[in-house]
Amino acid sequence: MQLETTRLLVREGRKEDIAGIMQFRNSEFVLQYNCMDMVNEEYCIKEILNPYTWVIELKEDYRVIGVIDVHEDSVRYRIASKELSYYLNEVYAKKGYMKEALEVLISYLFTELQLECISARAFTANEASHHLLLSLGFHQDGVIPKCVKAYRDVIYDDGIYSLLKKEWRK
Repeated sequence: MQLETTRLLVREGRKEDIAGIMQFRNSEFVLQYNCMDMVNEEYCIKEILNPYTWVIELKEDYRVIGVIDVHEDSVRYRIASKELSYYLNEVYAKKGYMKEALEVLISYLFTELQLECISARAFTANEASHHLLLSLGFHQDGVIPKCVKAYRDVIYDDGIYSLLKKEWRK
């Protein structure tokens, strides 16, 4: 499966993507605000070849620049809902790539999978993710204080966000 935007391909992961992803997957930039540990190549292969993992690739040079995971909603029960998590190579941050990729993927999830709701979580210290989610139409439903002990044992408050299908603008 592959989705396309003006600048990007958002597609299923492939084994040949691993080397490119490993260049940024364990970086300080990615680990700081993601609930992830450093991984080896073997673990990364399992992570990327998961059918619910989408790779973000630049159309101009086929460079893999990010990853979006779509997994079970950690909050809702018996609702057609999925939860998003994502990370991007720092070199490509703040250039609109993640928003572009999420827009096309959200449209796909609402139309093709018939989801009622999409959720996301972002540490409150991660202002970039907070603004990204709000710009996509998500609402911040609340904050769970002292929710996650993350990379380097930093404890974060966790923001909970949701977007209902009827609110999606596309």
